[in-house]
Amino acid sequence: MFFLQDREKTSFYDIIVTASNSRSTPVLSTNVTVRINVEDENDNPPEFNASSYQGRVSENATIGVVVARVFAKDPDEVGALSLLMVISA
Repeated sequence: MFFLQDREKTSFYDIIVTASNSRSTPVLSTNVTVRINVEDENDNPPEFNASSYQGRVSENATIGVVVARVFAKDPDEVGALSLLMVISA
């Protein structure tokens, strides 16, 4: 089972493996389920919610004032990414 995988499409495979003693009488066999987890590669760039962002700040704003919030989604990660721009010293 060596083929290219994309975790964003399929994150795991369950396969059934059967072992048997087919040269004996009676033939006995047993099954086990094996889960193959597909590990993720960082193969997708983040996607911003907007093509551009703007922020405004007063010239006398204090440290800690939020200037802008930027949001992006990364298909390689669960959930959204966020970036908060603030005034710092």
